[in-house]
Amino acid sequence: MTEARSAPRPYMLLNACQSVALGKLAAGVGLQSYYPISPATDESAFLEAHPTVQRRDATAYHPQIVQTEDEIAAITLAAGAALTGVRAATATSGPGLSLMAEGLGWAGMNEVPLVLTHYQRGGPSTGMPTRTEQGDLQFAIHAGHGEFPRMVIASGGVEQAFYDAMLAFNYAERYQLPVIHLLDKHLTSRYETIADLDSAAVAIDRGERCEANAAGERLRPFRLDDDGISPRALLGPTGCQHWQTGVEHESGLVTENPELRERMMEKRAARLTAIPRELPLVEQICCDGDENAPLLLIGWGSTRGALLDAAARLRREGQQVRVMTVRLLWPFPAEAIRAEWERAQTRVVVEENHSGQFNALLREQSGLRSEHLVVKYSGRPVCGDALADALRRIIAGEGEPRMVLRNPWE
Repeated sequence: MTEARSAPRPYMLLNACQSVALGKLAAGVGLQSYYPISPATDESAFLEAHPTVQRRDATAYHPQIVQTEDEIAAITLAAGAALTGVRAATATSGPGLSLMAEGLGWAGMNEVPLVLTHYQRGGPSTGMPTRTEQGDLQFAIHAGHGEFPRMVIASGGVEQAFYDAMLAFNYAERYQLPVIHLLDKHLTSRYETIADLDSAAVAIDRGERCEANAAGERLRPFRLDDDGISPRALLGPTGCQHWQTGVEHESGLVTENPELRERMMEKRAARLTAIPRELPLVEQICCDGDENAPLLLIGWGSTRGALLDAAARLRREGQQVRVMTVRLLWPFPAEAIRAEWERAQTRVVVEENHSGQFNALLREQSGLRSEHLVVKYSGRPVCGDALADALRRIIAGEGEPRMVLRNPWE
């Protein structure tokens, strides 16, 4: 028997709920609100089990983890905390996001830097709460009535989920909007052995703030700045009166002025144009393999592992394959995707839903049409071996435009 060797560096065994919770702690979350729902509850339970956290400077802090009476209370509590300057988040799954939609819209109207972690599961309604699915992409992008900016990001693995949880707070405060962090049941159940996480890899960015002054000058947190992002005023300074409502405003007071309405809508929307231009490419898409490969596999979220597995199998058979997983889902990174798209000859989108929600979003936002769509919606995750079989059929010219991976063996 060969003697076991010690690892050259520390490793951790984590699932995505634990990884996201650690990422939030590393980012300095001050409040997490939640209402129990599978599979999101595990994240908040992990946070509750660690009531005291040591900062990088060795001082301790105590984030508040609050179980509310329902999801409506959870998102509005988190929004209120964020207005005071606390890094605040909430977590939910499935129908919980439906109940949070109005609160999400209020946060969007008031430019509140709120983080909402959403763990997708089999739907609709109660659906299959202990099975996986990527069925909430379009809902995350469009939840809430009316139009308001939000970011939607998705993690492709347990380690990436840690860094995305940290980045979500930076995005929320830099751009003053709600950020929805998408994961799914597969990632919450999948344990990965990963290298020790580096919280220093993501610098904390609190965004621009304005402070109350002794002269009593009026602060304008909704000031009409050119970039659409005005300095953020916080609740709480002594002697200050704070106006924020759920209706149109610029000074904080209700208005129905049509010109001001147009300018405020344009102010809020302007940051969506800036985000894909300002974010590093690696925070928009992740690519692996020969950049000139004729076959491009495209996915998002937890399908990344299966895509990498299938690509490795095909490479061993002499095929050239490139994998692209999209990390920024809204605002849609059309130009980053187009650059990869145009180098390939055949493009295959892989999703765990029935309709191909990302594939539809791709057409809508960029005009690009994939040659093949591979879907799975049985509640079980895509497996690399079954996906490789489907790709072999595509390479051989035998693949249909829409292919379904079916259970039990797929």
